[in-house]
Amino acid sequence: MKYAVLFVDDEVNVLNAYKRNLRKYFDIHTALSGKDALEVLAKHKEIAVIVTDMQMPSMNGVEFLQQARGASKNSVRLMLTGNADQKTAIDAINQGDIFRFINKPCSPAEMLQILKLSIKQYQLIVAEQEMLRTTLKKSIEALIETLSLACPESFGSVSRVKRYVIDCVKAMGSHSLWMYEAMAMLAQLGYITLPKTIIDKLMMGQPLDEDQQLEFYKHSEVGFKLVSKIPRLEDVAQAIRYQNKGYDGSGFPEDNLCGNDLPVGARILKIALDYERFEKLGGSAESALAHIHENQERYDPRIFKFFVQSLGEARQLTLEHVGLMGLTPGMVFAEDVMTDQELLLVSKGQEVTECVIDRFYNFSRHHKLPEQFGVYVSH
Repeated sequence: MKYAVLFVDDEVNVLNAYKRNLRKYFDIHTALSGKDALEVLAKHKEIAVIVTDMQMPSMNGVEFLQQARGASKNSVRLMLTGNADQKTAIDAINQGDIFRFINKPCSPAEMLQILKLSIKQYQLIVAEQEMLRTTLKKSIEALIETLSLACPESFGSVSRVKRYVIDCVKAMGSHSLWMYEAMAMLAQLGYITLPKTIIDKLMMGQPLDEDQQLEFYKHSEVGFKLVSKIPRLEDVAQAIRYQNKGYDGSGFPEDNLCGNDLPVGARILKIALDYERFEKLGGSAESALAHIHENQERYDPRIFKFFVQSLGEARQLTLEHVGLMGLTPGMVFAEDVMTDQELLLVSKGQEVTECVIDRFYNFSRHHKLPEQFGVYVSH
């Protein structure tokens, strides 16, 4: 497989020379300015290495790399310049976050060796990202599924909230879905400290009194402290901390943070969690949206627009009734599932998993379960 390399230089001859000598080894892209290079990065998301000249009109190499870091965060960045002064090197490293500083002239043979080292660095970065997406994600899924089975009253709504968050993030065009998925799954981790009286009210969609509301809000601080202990989830922890904070500054924690200063994840969680709670109160998507509309000042208007859009574009679900043998992973329970002794096994909105099915079979040996389960099936 050929890795993609982007060369940025205002000299056409330099770009043509690298393309001619290195295209055998890499998928070469070129740009004559920082502006053109940013357009290339917008079209091609998998640029492994960026090599830029320092001295260019309109936007120099450091300025370009600062913007490139946001446009293609995994790309390894190299600075190529004939001005090998100390300040240029320091600016390039500190502001552009570069991997290597290269003096002109640089022969194709030298550049080839530097690019090979850069590709190895890129592979390490991607491998770390993959580890986060798989190992950490699977660990979080196992934790939340265990909590959902052990305490469906507290964690039965996780599947619904996750679905709302992911649909919204997709509508926004984000490419860090796994981080938002982790955020949605861990958002209610602090529920483990809530008393049964509050959990029961939340389950039945009943409003909390003032003291209970304050106690409920504190679960986000518990979740923040727990998630903060997990490496690489610092941003997720901050989003969890501010999930009950309104865009207008209302809510919890009681500090001066508001508007776009709030973590973007917290702003997404705020509308997804409130929508899910309002849906319980009113029993329909229409009534939940009505509540959201009545309190628009609490929500980021841009995210609000994408959230409403995502509700219309979300996967189509059909209600079906199936027996125990008809349950398959991916279905979503349309109602609470209770045993004949009124023991809650799973909550409405929880996703069917292999673990849930095994739990049902185990309970069916000693308890009577419903003959049919109402489930939503995705199409």
